[in-house]
Amino acid sequence: MGNVADLLSALGCRYEQDFSEEAGWQNPPRQEDFESLMLNEPVAKWTSNFDELGAQLACGYHAGNYAFWFCDWIVNVAEGFIIDLRIAHDGFAHPELFQEVYQAFDDGEWDHGGKSNDPIVDYTNPAIAKIVNRLYLKPAR
Repeated sequence: MGNVADLLSALGCRYEQDFSEEAGWQNPPRQEDFESLMLNEPVAKWTSNFDELGAQLACGYHAGNYAFWFCDWIVNVAEGFIIDLRIAHDGFAHPELFQEVYQAFDDGEWDHGGKSNDPIVDYTNPAIAKIVNRLYLKPAR
């Protein structure tokens, strides 16, 4: 799907790769950035487009191509947009794969009540690895 790749490429141009902090955005993502995933697509297709966004973010992060804060900011803004879409459009189902990816990055934002000194390593990385492994290790039919 070209729309997701195009979106990530455009967002990548607005981000200065910095793996240590969240201050890399020159022009942070906005909900309007995600409208390209819906252009000329029926409502029923929107779910798979956002799942594709989640899959590409997970795979790119897992491969070391995207920084945590790049992915985290994108999924947070996209999640807000998805919630607005679900309220406004019947037939738009919440994208399950995207939700898993969103949760994995969300879990890296906080210390889980003092249980982690590095929640990205302890929570995000294993969750993303599990998602990527599942995506690539689907049984043959």
